[in-house]
Amino acid sequence: MDFLKDKYNAAGIFFLFLGILVIIRNILIADYAAFFWYCDFVTFLFALGFFLKDMQLVKGLVNIGLFTQLVTLFCLTCAALFGWDLLGSSAQMNYSKFHIAISFIIHTFSTNIALLLTYKIKPTSKSLMYSAACLIVMLITSIAFTPPEINVNFVFYSTYLNNSSFLRFAAPYYTYLWGFITFGFVVIPTHFFQHIVYRKTSKANLITG
Repeated sequence: MDFLKDKYNAAGIFFLFLGILVIIRNILIADYAAFFWYCDFVTFLFALGFFLKDMQLVKGLVNIGLFTQLVTLFCLTCAALFGWDLLGSSAQMNYSKFHIAISFIIHTFSTNIALLLTYKIKPTSKSLMYSAACLIVMLITSIAFTPPEINVNFVFYSTYLNNSSFLRFAAPYYTYLWGFITFGFVVIPTHFFQHIVYRKTSKANLITG
């Protein structure tokens, strides 16, 4: 039980549990390509980061997924409550209630919990290197092992599926530029956001201390 008294070990167990839920969800519908989605595999990387006490790895993963998971959660909520199809999210409503519930759980808790457990730790350039390395692996594996029509990690075009979503765009050489686009418009802003959170909480602790 001493192992679980460490909050990072407990967090590792929590993320492993989330990962097991993802495995069950995907196996039940035989959707093995889904394991290459960031949201599906990141729980295991979060678990690894917490078990190793490598908080920059955790923060590097948060850089990629914090705002994208919140956007996805918003889209899923709109699809579930109003039938709106934002970024192709309504396709998720065709699955079982269990599948939909796990999708909501993953997008609600994974990066948010990771941020809550690490917001007092200063993000460094090492976290950016982790983010870049993860994006490279995501791009290579998505292209190599998943069909373009399911658009894993949005590497082929900007929506979940190749539909007429009003948010869809197709920039020239989009797939080849995906890593740079994601790093510039997702990772860097989130990294600065984590910096701001760290600085604000550090100042608050100094004042209250």
